[in-house]
Amino acid sequence: MRSINKRELFIQAWDLFKGNAQFLINVGILIFLIQMLIPNLLDSLFDGMNLQYLLYRFTYLLLVTGITLGVTSQLIKITRLVIIDSYNDIFNYFHKVATSVMGSVLIALALGVLAVIFLILFAGISSVNIESLEQMASGDEISAPLMIGFMGYVVVLTYLTLKTNFFTYFIIDKDMSAIEALSESLTRTTGLEFELFTIYSILALLNLIGVLLFGIGLLFTIPYSWLVISLIYTRHLSD
Repeated sequence: MRSINKRELFIQAWDLFKGNAQFLINVGILIFLIQMLIPNLLDSLFDGMNLQYLLYRFTYLLLVTGITLGVTSQLIKITRLVIIDSYNDIFNYFHKVATSVMGSVLIALALGVLAVIFLILFAGISSVNIESLEQMASGDEISAPLMIGFMGYVVVLTYLTLKTNFFTYFIIDKDMSAIEALSESLTRTTGLEFELFTIYSILALLNLIGVLLFGIGLLFTIPYSWLVISLIYTRHLSD
C-alpha cells in the first residue's frame, strides 16, 4: 500500500497557488465562465432538444475539452516550478481533443456495460431494454438485491473513476494514445486508491464551501483543487 503525505501535499499546493495566484485565479474565472455561466446562457436560446442544439453542445464540448487540456498542461508546468508568463499556451492543445474524447468514451462504455451487468445480476431481469426499465421504475419498493447491486455499482464506479482520472495527464505529458493513457492511469494509481478517495473527498468539501460562499469561492477552490490533483500526478504518477 502506497501513501501520500496529505498535509505536505496541501501545503505544497498552497505555496504554488500563492506563487501563481494571478494566473490561477484567472483560470478559475475562465472555468467558471465556460463550464457554468456561458452554457446556461446559451442553453436558454434553444427550444428543446433538436439538431441545432446537439451540434452546439458537441462543438462546445470540443471547445471546453481543448481549453481544459491546455489548463492542465500549464498546471503540470507549475508543479514542476516552470514560470507561466503567457496565457496563449492554454489554447495550444486542441490537437489532443480527439484523443481525450476517445478516452472519455471508452470509460463511459465500460461503465455502461458494468451497469447492464449489475442490472441483470441484481434486478432480476434477463435483458435490459426500455420496457424492463419502465417496469422496474414503476415498482413501489426497491428490492433488497437491487439496492445491494446499486451500492455495489456505486463502489465500482467510484473506484474506476479514481483509477482513470489521470488519463488526460498522460495524454498531455507523455503524448500517449487514449488506450495507453487509460492503461497507464490504471497501473500507476495502484495502491493509492484509498489515498485518492480521501484527498478527493477533502477537495469536494472544499468546493462545497466555495459554493456556499455565493459561488464566488469556486474561483479560488476550483484552481486550487486542480493544482492539488496536478501535484499528485507530478509527485507520484509521472515518473
